[in-house]
Amino acid sequence: MDGRGFTEAEINGARRLAIVNQTFVKKYLGKENPIGKQVRIAQLAEFEDAVKEPMFEIIGLVADVKIGDCKIRSSRRFGCRTR
Repeated sequence: MDGRGFTEAEINGARRLAIVNQTFVKKYLGKENPIGKQVRIAQLAEFEDAVKEPMFEIIGLVADVKIGDCKIRSSRRFGCRTR
């Protein structure tokens, strides 16, 4: 819907980037344009293989996806704080 996808170099590199969906933006950013915003995904610091600084730059926005009767909402899996 907006922004861009990951490049091959970014997939293989260590740069922390994110593509988020509409529900994530509504919940955490309201009407702000998410592209370029930094988000912290706190739960990643709690994993066994923890991410020390779980800050990610949003580079893309996609539509919410509905599969059958289940609507996938990434914001339910991860809580975050924005900068």
